[in-house]
Amino acid sequence: MDYSNIGFVFRGAIMQIIVFSAIPFIWWRIKHKKEVGFREFIGLTKPISGTTTKNTIIALIAYWIIWGMLIFIYGSSGSSFYGMGVKAIIPALIVCFLQNGLCEEILLRGFLLKRLCAKMNFLSANSLHALIFALLHIGVIGENSTLLGMFFILLKPFVGGWMLGYVSQKLFKGSIIPSVILHGLGNYILRIMDAFMLL
Repeated sequence: MDYSNIGFVFRGAIMQIIVFSAIPFIWWRIKHKKEVGFREFIGLTKPISGTTTKNTIIALIAYWIIWGMLIFIYGSSGSSFYGMGVKAIIPALIVCFLQNGLCEEILLRGFLLKRLCAKMNFLSANSLHALIFALLHIGVIGENSTLLGMFFILLKPFVGGWMLGYVSQKLFKGSIIPSVILHGLGNYILRIMDAFMLL
């Protein structure tokens, strides 16, 4: 993929948004269209804090501390932006916030987690959805990885997915906008660090 071609990257992001929104959209159209609009159905709504400002700040700081520790321990999984330097700034922004952040949050936190929460308690639903999120990252496992190595590679997206689920469902009453921002920003920091070979 040519990540230096901004038009190509943007078109790819738009296509991925369409693909990742298809299942939630079809489900909404069949089952929930008369009850709620699609944006509300997936949580693309104004974030309303479901807790005190102090608790929200503490939870967000905890998210960044845990995310930072996981990156420090496991490092980056590598990226196509490695060594690109300044040329990576705009394409990485598009990939991280639209392709990764928005797409994955729509499908996983906006659709899957909300459906699971309707069927089971939050802890079980969030853990199951985080496991699915981790398994979607199985492509980063190298062919020579040991079972223990695979566990640790999948631990980072599991913890990140669980925390993003907590942020969207518990802290912001189902809005995925804060988790889109956190997800995109976390990925963007990693990609920029790769681009400037800081990891």
